[in-house]
Amino acid sequence: MGHIQRRHLTGARVGLLLSSVMSVGTEVIGRILERRVTNALRARDLGQLRDTLLPRLLSGKLLIEEAREAVEAAA
Repeated sequence: MGHIQRRHLTGARVGLLLSSVMSVGTEVIGRILERRVTNALRARDLGQLRDTLLPRLLSGKLLIEEAREAVEAAA
């Protein structure tokens, strides 16, 4: 970036957030990321449960009540 000169950088201003604002933002984003990970893990587990139970349900090898019990045990 040859068009940028040292005087451009020297004159540049940078905005900084208050540490209290940063703390709140970090806390909120942390909770969002934690929820995202939790939801991804739940989705994976439910997908595995679906893939296990659905073929057995469709073939008649598993009764609805047995499937319900399996789902409740997994939850």
